[in-house]
Amino acid sequence: MLALLEDDKGTILQVLGRAVAERATLALPGGGGLSIEGEALSLSARETLWLTGERVDLRGRSLALVAETMTWLGKLLTGVVERFTLSARHHETSAGTLIAKANERTTLVEGTDSLRAETQLVTVAGVASETAHTKVIAAAEDLRMDGKRIAMG
Repeated sequence: MLALLEDDKGTILQVLGRAVAERATLALPGGGGLSIEGEALSLSARETLWLTGERVDLRGRSLALVAETMTWLGKLLTGVVERFTLSARHHETSAGTLIAKANERTTLVEGTDSLRAETQLVTVAGVASETAHTKVIAAAEDLRMDGKRIAMG
């Protein structure tokens, strides 16, 4: 490596070729930080590219992660955004407990909306309203309606 040292700053002028192409490490004597700067910077690896550190920050006005497959592993994933849009041909969510909280919620289903549950409990503090052209309620055993007034017709 050819380097220029002046005023306690170092600049790499040229990386010289090596007779044997083996793994190489670029490091500062005694440790310390290392910066690579330029108008554009490209890191390429024929097989695998590792970014390893106690903390890894990626910052920019725009960030694109493009891959045929992607895996996220960790103990906690937190996202804080203004708007989150997910578009997929098929979406599955699997969790031991799933909690969704919103001030208001609208669900639009253009086809059939199916729910399979062992037990379903719905509690509404105000008015619960359902509107349909036809509604069928089928119970294998008992059908109960309880209230001060029940009006049908």
